[in-house]
Amino acid sequence: LTVGEQVITLEVVSGDFDFDRMDFSVVLPAVTPTNLIAAAYGSAKINLSWSASANATSYKLERSESTNGTFTVVADNLTATTFDDETVLPATTYYYRVKGVNILGDGVASTNVIATTAAFTIPAKVTGVTVAAGNAWVNIGWATQVDVAEYLVKRATMPGGPYVTVATVSNTPYQDETVANNTTYYYVVSAKNSLGEGDVSDEIIAMPSNEDYAYWSFDHGNTATAVTDSWGAFNGSFDNDVSIGTNTSTSDLTFLEAVNSHLNNSLRFRGKAKSYVKLPAGIMSDVNDFTISLWYRQISNVSGARIFDFGVGDEYTTSTPIADRNMMYLIARGTDNKVVYGIQKGSTIETVETAATLQIGAQYWTHIVITQAGNTVTVYVNGAQVGQKTGMTIKPSDLGATTHNYFGRSRFAGSARIDGVMDEFKIYSKALTASEIIQLNGGVLPVDFLDFTAQKQSASGVMLNWSTAKEQNNSHFEILRSIDGKSFKKIINVKGSINSNELRKYQYTDRLPHSGANYYQLKQVDLDGKDVFHPKVVAVSLSLDNKGDVKIYAASNKLNLEVKAMENADFDLQLSDLTGRRVKSIKDRVKTGTNSFQYSLENLTSGIYIATYFSKGEKMSVKLVLN
Repeated sequence: LTVGEQVITLEVVSGDFDFDRMDFSVVLPAVTPTNLIAAAYGSAKINLSWSASANATSYKLERSESTNGTFTVVADNLTATTFDDETVLPATTYYYRVKGVNILGDGVASTNVIATTAAFTIPAKVTGVTVAAGNAWVNIGWATQVDVAEYLVKRATMPGGPYVTVATVSNTPYQDETVANNTTYYYVVSAKNSLGEGDVSDEIIAMPSNEDYAYWSFDHGNTATAVTDSWGAFNGSFDNDVSIGTNTSTSDLTFLEAVNSHLNNSLRFRGKAKSYVKLPAGIMSDVNDFTISLWYRQISNVSGARIFDFGVGDEYTTSTPIADRNMMYLIARGTDNKVVYGIQKGSTIETVETAATLQIGAQYWTHIVITQAGNTVTVYVNGAQVGQKTGMTIKPSDLGATTHNYFGRSRFAGSARIDGVMDEFKIYSKALTASEIIQLNGGVLPVDFLDFTAQKQSASGVMLNWSTAKEQNNSHFEILRSIDGKSFKKIINVKGSINSNELRKYQYTDRLPHSGANYYQLKQVDLDGKDVFHPKVVAVSLSLDNKGDVKIYAASNKLNLEVKAMENADFDLQLSDLTGRRVKSIKDRVKTGTNSFQYSLENLTSGIYIATYFSKGEKMSVKLVLN
C-alpha cells in the first residue's frame, strides 16, 4: 500500500447479507527534521528555525541544559518552522532538538544544536548615530541593541556638554522638534536597562535651518536601496522591479564611480520605464521662495523628457477635475533646445524658457539653477542668467501636498524618460542671489581674491586686510560685520581698482567693534551692481578669557590656527561639514605668547566646512572653503 487514502471492500456472503465498505488511510512516520538552527539574541531570547519535514502535521521542540541531559518540551503543536524561545536565562548554554509529529506520534528527533545566551549587562556604547536637520527639527537615528529597555537622547549647545536629556524612547529614530533654526546642537545617545545606563555615543552635530531644505548627493553604490536626503527626510525610492548596475543593456539605473561624476558619485538614468526615483508626498508643500540647483549631463537628446516632476496623479485625462491638475517640472531639452521650467495650478500654466538655444550634451556637466523670489522666477545655466519671468502667480506651496514626485521622468506613464546623469540636487527654501549662484557653480569671479584676515588692535579696533591678484569691472568692496556669524550689516565701502592685473592690497580698521565676537564678511561689487562674497568669514573675539587673537584658515590641505594668548589655556577645535557631521576634532593647548598650529586635512573632500574654536567657555566659528 502507498501513503494516502485507500479503499478496501470486505464482502462476506451469508445468505442475502453483505458488509458495508470500509475506508482507511495509510500514514507513515514523520521524517526527521533537518537544518535546525539556534541563534541567541541577547540574554533573554533564542531564535530557532528548521526545514519542513515530510509527513509531519506539527512539530515538537525540546530543550536540555546538557547534551546527554533530560530534554523537556519547550513548545508543542507547532505548525510553523520557526520559534522564539523567551524562557531562557542569561549566560546559559542550551541544547535543542525538534521532532516531526503526526497521528502516529513523535518522529525521530533531529540532531542536537547548541546556543548560549549572552550575559545580562549594562548596555554597550551606542553606535551608528546619524542626524538629519530641517526647518525647526532634527532627526536622530542610531543602531539598536538587544536587552535595552530605553534610549536616552541628549542635547547640548556646546561640544562635550553639559547634555540635557530631551527624550527617552524605546526605539530609533527620534525627531527633536524643540530646536531653533540656525543654532548648532550637539547630540549623544545612550542605552539603558535595569542594570544601568551605558556609555553615550560619539557626539554628532546638527544645525536646523529653514533655508537648507533638501539635498540628494547620489553618493551611493549599486547596492543602494534608497536615495538619501542629507538635509531632510525626503529619501527617494525605486521601482519595485528596478535593476541597478553597470550592465548597459539590463540596468535601469547606475550609481557611477567618482571618475564619471561631478562630485563623488552620481546617478545615471538610462531612459527606460523603471529609470526613475520616486520622492515622498508633499515635498514642496511648505515652500514659497526657493532655489533648485542641480548638475546634469545629458547622454541622449530626449526631447521633452523631464529632469524632475512634482505633481498630483500619474495621468491627466479629460475627466480629471481642473482643480486637481497641479505640478511643477523641469525639461532639459524643450522646443529649440531650450531649458524649460513650468508650474501649473488648475487651469493656470506658467513657464520660463531660456532665452537662447543651449547645447546640453554628454561631453560636459551643466549646472542648472531655478530661483523664485516673490513673483520672479529666474533660470541660470553654468552661473549665467539665461531666462527670467516676472509676474509669476504660482509658487510651490500653492500646489499642496503633491503625491507623485519623480527624478528622471514625468508623472505621465507613457512619456519619455531622461537618458542622462544627475548629481548634487539641492533645494533651498530661499532664492539665492546671483553671486551665491556663481559660487555654487564654482565659476570664475570678477575678482581674484588672495586672502582676507582680521587682527585685533591694542586700541580696541579690528584691522582687516585683503588683497587681489586680478580685478575686472570692480567698483568697490563692502565690509559687513556680525555678532553671531549669521546676521551681517554693512559698515563701510572701500573703493576698488576697477580693472587690474597686478597685486592690490587693501586695509580697513573697524574702530567700533562689538565687545565679544566680531565676524566679518567681504563683498565685491561690480560696476553693473552684481556682487560676490569672499568665501571666508573671519572672526576676532575681543573678550576671549585668554585675551588672545585667533585666526583660522585653510591652505594646501592644512588647517592653520594662530592664537596670540596672554595666558595658558586649553582649547578644542572642531571641523564640521554643512550637514553638521563632525569630520575632525582636535584638543590642544595654547601658551602665553604667539602660537601656531597646523593640522592635516588630506582625508577631506573639497567643499565648505565650519571650523569652531572653543576656549574657556567662549567660541568662535569660521567658514572654510577647501578646494
